[in-house]
Amino acid sequence: MASQIGCLLILTGLAGGHSITTNSKVTGMVGGPVSVPCSYVDKYKNHVKYLCRGYYWNSCSYSFKSNQNSPKFSISDDKEQKVFTVTIKDLTPTDADYYWCNVEINNGADDGVRFQLSVTASNEKHSPALEKFLIPLSLLIFILIVTLVTWFLLKRLKQAKAESVAATNEEEITYSTVTVTTNTTRQIQSDADSAVTYSSVVIPSKTNG
Repeated sequence: MASQIGCLLILTGLAGGHSITTNSKVTGMVGGPVSVPCSYVDKYKNHVKYLCRGYYWNSCSYSFKSNQNSPKFSISDDKEQKVFTVTIKDLTPTDADYYWCNVEINNGADDGVRFQLSVTASNEKHSPALEKFLIPLSLLIFILIVTLVTWFLLKRLKQAKAESVAATNEEEITYSTVTVTTNTTRQIQSDADSAVTYSSVVIPSKTNG
């Protein structure tokens, strides 16, 4: 664990001397907590740790000690790993500032390291009542979408089936051409025969006498 924290401090940028080290810049989100690990040397294992706010060491304002209780701040001290972690809760934009991870020295000047805290805006949080309303509403919208998609697919399926049946019936129909021929010539001939008048001519024969 100590090696992992040490690598983290090296990669993200160190602040402080060899006695106390921490991240030089820390970022938190509005409404959330932020935790800052501060490592120290073995001789500070049993010393009181505290958080101080301000850019300059000699003018920073005391914020919180490890042997105190606060709803805003907390300090956990892992003496085996020689790391104490400062946590600031319920961040607001006014919490953005410079802070010091300090070790209290009896009969001497305290030791500490400075870090800069930046606070960024978070996404708007919904109230519990609104969340209770949004969850069933989202579920209802989802069910409605699924129902519409299912109805559309069934409609397309029925339409395709009907078109398929119609095409099959059309293929089974047999078409035939019937040609009607009228006996016009015979009719004309019959009419002509009925219009003709036949007459007999008798030629008298001459007798020699």
